[in-house]
Amino acid sequence: MQQKSASAQKSEVKLPSTTIPEQPKSDFARTLEHLKDADTGQYARDPDWQKFQQFLRKEAAADADNNNSGRGEQSRLPSNLEGLNWGACILSVIWGGVMKVQGMTLLGWTFLMMVPVVGLVFPFYLLIKGNEIAWKSRRWATAEEFRVTQRKWTRIGFALAGVILLLLFLLSVWIYSMIGSLLRA
Repeated sequence: MQQKSASAQKSEVKLPSTTIPEQPKSDFARTLEHLKDADTGQYARDPDWQKFQQFLRKEAAADADNNNSGRGEQSRLPSNLEGLNWGACILSVIWGGVMKVQGMTLLGWTFLMMVPVVGLVFPFYLLIKGNEIAWKSRRWATAEEFRVTQRKWTRIGFALAGVILLLLFLLSVWIYSMIGSLLRA
């Protein structure tokens, strides 16, 4: 009886347990996890978008606690707000004045845009860095408020650019017809 079977000896061997600490999940990983079907663990082909929107709203509310906007160089733009800012590019003078970027007034931005080389390059700088500049220069209640405000600037900018292009086209047609009538006379 003192000898134990081989299977019993194997069961007595204990390996040291190693636990791997759980890594914090990124926003993207949490978003993907939210899209998994609870029953099957598979990603849903047709996710419930209302639940997804609620999830995003909760994330935005949680982001409000970490909101460090309006603190100048101490502010860090959240990664979900990075991207191009077309409103800043198209409406650079007005946008900069309203966003109160580094204390510059509307008059200061206007003079800056009149400098020959700067006036051509600066809008493209704002296209790339506009979101970061706006986040650092003003206090925003939430990241969602920031996103909505910058979208409005983009829509207004594209609408204004469209109107200006239409007026330029009509002006060129009018000038062309005036030159044609002068040459016929």
